[in-house]
Amino acid sequence: MVIVAVASLPFLMSASCVTRPQTPAEQKALDSLRAMTRNDVLPAEEVVLGIENQFPRTKAAALARLLRARIKINAKDFAGAASLLDARVIRDQTSLDDYALSMRANAFEQAGKDAEARATYQELIHDYPTSLRSRDAALRAAALLVKSNQTAAVPLA
Repeated sequence: MVIVAVASLPFLMSASCVTRPQTPAEQKALDSLRAMTRNDVLPAEEVVLGIENQFPRTKAAALARLLRARIKINAKDFAGAASLLDARVIRDQTSLDDYALSMRANAFEQAGKDAEARATYQELIHDYPTSLRSRDAALRAAALLVKSNQTAAVPLA
C-alpha cells in the first residue's frame, strides 16, 4: 500500500504544479484589456463582459471581472461592484485577491454596508497578513468600529 502512494506522488505533484498555458486568443484578450484601460479610460461594461464570457475560468476573465467592478464603482453602483468582486475566478486565476477584497470592502463601505465592509476588511487581514493592503484594512476596520460606537472592540496594536 505504501509503495502505491509513493509511486503516485510524482504524478500528484506534477498535476498540482501544472499551469494552463494561455492561448493566443486569450493573450489577445489580455492585450485588449490593457489597451482599453490606458490613460485611466474605462471601456463600456458590455465589451468587458464579452471578454469575461468568452474566456471563462481564465486570467482574462478574472481581470475582466476586476475591470467591470471598477466600471461599476465609477458609476456609483457599489453594491454591484461588491457582488462582482466575490468571485472565485479572481482567487484562482490571479494573485490579486487581496486587491479584490480591498475593493470589495471599500465598495461595501461606500454603499453604507458597514458590517459587510468590516467583515471583508477582517477577511483581508486574516487571509493576507503580509499584503500591503492589510494595514490599511486594519485601520479602516477600526474606523468602522469607532463609527458604530464599538470602541472597546478596536484592537490596541
